[in-house]
Amino acid sequence: MASKRIEYFDTAKGICILLVVMTHVFDDTYGLDYPAKMQLETIRMPLYFILSGLFFKTYTGFVDFAVHKVNKILIPFLCFQTLFVVLEKLMANVGDGIFSGWHAPLWFLLCLFEMNIIFCALRLLIKNDILLMALCCALGVAFSYAGYIFGYLASAFSCLPFFVFGYFLRNKTNFLTDGPSWWKSLVLVGGTVAASTLLAGVCYYAWNKFDMNIFALYFCGCLGTLAIISVTKFFGAVPLLSYVGRYSLIVLIFHFGVMKLANAALSAAFDLNPYVAASILLVVTVAITTLLIAPIKRYLAYVTAQKDLFDPLYWSNRLKIW
Repeated sequence: MASKRIEYFDTAKGICILLVVMTHVFDDTYGLDYPAKMQLETIRMPLYFILSGLFFKTYTGFVDFAVHKVNKILIPFLCFQTLFVVLEKLMANVGDGIFSGWHAPLWFLLCLFEMNIIFCALRLLIKNDILLMALCCALGVAFSYAGYIFGYLASAFSCLPFFVFGYFLRNKTNFLTDGPSWWKSLVLVGGTVAASTLLAGVCYYAWNKFDMNIFALYFCGCLGTLAIISVTKFFGAVPLLSYVGRYSLIVLIFHFGVMKLANAALSAAFDLNPYVAASILLVVTVAITTLLIAPIKRYLAYVTAQKDLFDPLYWSNRLKIW
């Protein structure tokens, strides 16, 4: 069951990252409406945060945990945030802004790193699980009204309930280890469609602005994630989709730059209907980014979370007080 569970987790992560790319193509590049746009708004980022919470563990202590997260999240953020910002400055007058904004999706990495550190600290300090969950949810609601705080810190707090939901889903329920169930999937999918249609609003997770009731957002995000996981149980590993999901961090880092370069090339070569152009750009962006995974994970392993730059055991021994 363990290997199967990992397989469908990768499939779920693949769905998640494809939704992110689709949003950046249709919304950010072309400004288009598309079916279920508002419904997906309430699921896309919560799905990512919940899946991250599913894999939370404290390792041997706070320092060990923090070094793991530095390797897996913070180093990729710092390296590519710096690289893309420098590239944008150097190429500011080239190609009508074609090199601008490549770092835009990287906000999620810093937010996720902060969220992991916050939850780990709370988890080590608070032994009562109910109290832990209640505090995380209370912090989430409180910070959802705070607006943007430097470094996406408010976003980390306001989305913390999604993360803690993933943690408790894996550690306190049998939902993930239960086999696939058609009736559960139908109920969850139907409930998600109904709830997100009735309650959905525009959400700017990076800027911590939510144009819908925050409790409705938590409900729709959690319900939608349960629906996606329940469906992916039937399929296990899906060729290409699971591969993209397994290396979703690489896709997250590089897809925006690939998208902008591909869009410039397609726009110069063809005059297409916006929906046709967006669909082609989506396929091209996913295809090129997928092809880049193999060389990137081989030659940039230490800055794309494939290998550890810092040894967690070494730092844990050096700082035993923690």
